[in-house]
Amino acid sequence: MATDKCTLIPEQLFDSQDAFISHVKHFALENGFNVRLDDVERDKGGSIRKRDIVCSSEGAPRGKESSSKREDSVCRSDIEDSEPMTPTKTSGLTHSGAHRRKSMKTGCRWLARASRQSSGMWKMIML
Repeated sequence: MATDKCTLIPEQLFDSQDAFISHVKHFALENGFNVRLDDVERDKGGSIRKRDIVCSSEGAPRGKESSSKREDSVCRSDIEDSEPMTPTKTSGLTHSGAHRRKSMKTGCRWLARASRQSSGMWKMIML
């Protein structure tokens, strides 16, 4: 039994932004990669008028200098047992960095971009 393959084509139309996102995620899944929502462009009223979806591996991998200690997060091993943790009691604690995963960023440049048309439909404008 043959199943239809999900395709993406330039100028393809979608009923809504959600339909565009769902279709692109389905396409990525069928083709063995993951995607994430990226940049949006908004109109004067604050509504989204353009949406980018990129490969989840898009971007540059973290360098060795950025894998050093972070000061904006707290690791369980950094908290002393004698000092109870409260929402306001996080100052002075740093992240140990011991459980950092290797970056999955490979610089992939796959991108799907759609814009909202005056009709309310979403049109694929870049692939």
